[in-house]
Amino acid sequence: MATYIGKGGQVGQRSSGGGGGLTGTQKGVLALAAILVGPSILKKVYDKPAEVVDLSSYNIVTRYDTPAIEMKDSTLRIEFCQS
Repeated sequence: MATYIGKGGQVGQRSSGGGGGLTGTQKGVLALAAILVGPSILKKVYDKPAEVVDLSSYNIVTRYDTPAIEMKDSTLRIEFCQS
């Protein structure tokens, strides 16, 4: 309990239970801010940056000597090139 001097010079005592809490308006503003800003903050935290993939170790064929239309069948062919 804390002692204080009120209006008119009267001495009173105040209990230390409820002096530092938030008012209803402050709680409403904080809830509104959390609803509006929260999703963008979570997105920034959980989004991973794009990874750069190095494909130079794979021998990917981009030009062919024989076009696929000239093979004239529906067989799927996968050709591997040794380097």
